[in-house]
Amino acid sequence: MGPAGRWLMVAALVVAAGCARRSLEQRLQDATAAAAACHWRDAYESATAALYEDRDNLTARILQGLALQELRKSEEAIDAFRLAADAAPGDFCAQYFYGWALCEAGRFADALTPLKKAYQIRRDHPDLLILLSRCCLEQNLPDGQRYLMGLRNFRTYRDGPEVHNALAMLALGQRNYKQASLLFAEAIRRDPTNPAVLQNMAVLQDQHLRDPHQALLYYRQALAASQKGGDRQREACLRNRLRTLAEERKQAGQRPR
Repeated sequence: MGPAGRWLMVAALVVAAGCARRSLEQRLQDATAAAAACHWRDAYESATAALYEDRDNLTARILQGLALQELRKSEEAIDAFRLAADAAPGDFCAQYFYGWALCEAGRFADALTPLKKAYQIRRDHPDLLILLSRCCLEQNLPDGQRYLMGLRNFRTYRDGPEVHNALAMLALGQRNYKQASLLFAEAIRRDPTNPAVLQNMAVLQDQHLRDPHQALLYYRQALAASQKGGDRQREACLRNRLRTLAEERKQAGQRPR
């Protein structure tokens, strides 16, 4: 019998002794403390022991799901969070963590259902808005605009380029290239040396607007920013594209600028 099994046997003995409530509270405290310290195996065992005493305990179920997710047992974590979400449709944390685990597994369409339930309960949670935005971006859903605009209420995102860059990606997915260009330009205005945003603008000019001069301008700026930031993978990608563009221009008889 493994450690988890031994832990459950101890829990059963305490229940038999008539100390269930005190033991349950202690298990939850132990699970919470272990999770806070990133001791996920201990957190899992304490949460599971708590559930042995009270199978309907929502806190224990969520803590168990968190521990399983951090222990890289994604499917088991999803099952735990699903049980919590089904048992508490009006609980923000139960819906949020279920949606989060589904996102982590790449199941963005499935994640929208619990995340939208969480949104109905609380609309001012930035991490929830980020998850909802990500689901919409991954599926090219216009609803993402609503969640991204909500992020502008938070100082962290109000002045940075992230929201405008994401809005531009949504516009790009909808083939609204003019709007995407304007939004990328605003993101660049907010952070002129952001390599990801500069590369996104370059790709828009290159592959969609077919403007090689503007594409080269932004590719070169993205390359310089990547070099400065030490992003070697992005740097290599940009160099390859610049090399390809140079060859294409040479074959077309154009002088490189």
